Amino acid sequence: MSDKTIYEYLLTDDYNWDLTVQMIEHAGLTDVFNGIDPNYPQVMFMGLTSHSIRKWIYTQNLESVSQTDPEVCRQILLNHLFEDVYLRDEIPLIQDGGVYITSIGGAEIQLFTEEDIDLIYGVGPVLVKFNSADGTSIRFAQIASADIHPSNGIVHSMHYDYIIDKL
Repeated sequence: MSDKTIYEYLLTDDYNWDLTVQMIEHAGLTDVFNGIDPNYPQVMFMGLTSHSIRKWIYTQNLESVSQTDPEVCRQILLNHLFEDVYLRDEIPLIQDGGVYITSIGGAEIQLFTEEDIDLIYGVGPVLVKFNSADGTSIRFAQIASADIHPSNGIVHSMHYDYIIDKL
């Protein structure tokens, strides 16, 4: 996978990423996702899937990404892009406080992992989650697939039930 940029990786899976690619293009952020923008050679993308984008479009009473305001799309994407790049195993546990990071768009989150250990078998997944860290709202979001590793960063794919709103 490391031979493809984030943008090229997203192009390989229409089912999950078609609307994401459309939003990136509509927002004029293709250079960032291709690793061409010199300000952002490596990024971490909390990957908004087509499912979340579709739900957001419908809540706006629209039918396509092209009908949305490009600046709104840009801000949404930048709120999910980070210069701080973390692999799942590098993210501190919630009981250790996680890590507070700020997106390129200015959204502050608390990124953390949480072990979901089965009490009988003593094993289970390590979940990657984040909270809005604006001091007024708590919002948990779960990562469905972590550590997708294109050449210019990391993609942590958001769960299909992720709702796009302000972080």
